[in-house]
Amino acid sequence: MPTLSDIAAKLGCSTATVSLALRDDRRVATSTRDRVRAAAKVLGYVPNPSLAALAVRRWGRAPLSNESLIAVVLIGIETSREQLGRNYFGEPEMISTVKSRAAQLGYAVEMHRLSDYRSPETLRRILTARGIRGVLFTGAHPPANFDLSFLDDFASVMFGMTFARPFTHAIASDWTAGVQLAIRKLREVGYRRIGLALRPYSLREKRDVVLSRALLEFDQLSRDIGPQPPVLLLSDNEATQRVEFLDWFRRERPDAVLASNALYHRWLGDATLEAKPPGFACLYNQGTGSTPVLSGLHHPHAEEGREAVDMLDHLLRYRLFGVPRYPMLILLSPTWQDGPIAHQPGLVSKRTTRSRR
Repeated sequence: MPTLSDIAAKLGCSTATVSLALRDDRRVATSTRDRVRAAAKVLGYVPNPSLAALAVRRWGRAPLSNESLIAVVLIGIETSREQLGRNYFGEPEMISTVKSRAAQLGYAVEMHRLSDYRSPETLRRILTARGIRGVLFTGAHPPANFDLSFLDDFASVMFGMTFARPFTHAIASDWTAGVQLAIRKLREVGYRRIGLALRPYSLREKRDVVLSRALLEFDQLSRDIGPQPPVLLLSDNEATQRVEFLDWFRRERPDAVLASNALYHRWLGDATLEAKPPGFACLYNQGTGSTPVLSGLHHPHAEEGREAVDMLDHLLRYRLFGVPRYPMLILLSPTWQDGPIAHQPGLVSKRTTRSRR
């Protein structure tokens, strides 16, 4: 198999430069990184995490380990594809990126669901028997019987989840920045009364983060342009959620609504509504592709997956196992995607236009 030295000899540079370039280290110029990756592809070079771990042990006095297999574990309460809603392991683009980035770094990936095992301890024994020391967690909030001692034998990173207090190192979408971006985009079009409707989640900390940021933004809007509709927090009773939303909408008459994709399709298309909001910003469940279903936030799922693998690779190389005393948390900012519902000046209502005069 070709080595780093072979690539270095081909390009006339040092093996250290080649190693850094293949790990996409920003200390190496972009042009050099591109040349190194191109040469590695031509030569058929495949990285070996076991050798990287050996190098760390040699120079960093870390214990020897030769694992090059990592696991993605879906945690949470979902027990079927239908309940999860997208696929068994979350956003498809996220998992696709995890697999491709892992392959670039020389890892094989196994997929597991916690609900498929009798207990977390059963899964722990299986992962250990498989020689797996690196685990990526995704999905919803861990169940009550998830003991953090599970992490003692592993390097671990959670991704695709938002936690106020991550139980291990984490990569997540920045919901605070996302709410600010959505409100700013709606305001740029001219909407004045912006409502927020939040459904209950198994991951309640995400709802808390969205709510706290929105309340701060609405407080500022109230001082600048007048009272805003109160935030609607839907109950856990799915049988009454539709009535709660429609009553709130008829009473408050928001110009624009911040909510989920599912909420729009379930209730805002109701034929009994006297009026529909000219503006709508989708906070989540936006989907993928070049044409968004609705205007709203696109969360960087692919980047989350890539960053999670890179962080796990770092932990494995330096043998950083167990529950971290100081978890690292990297937040990635969402971007805005225009769609057919909001962020179109022609959709601003007459009532909104009059209120701006």
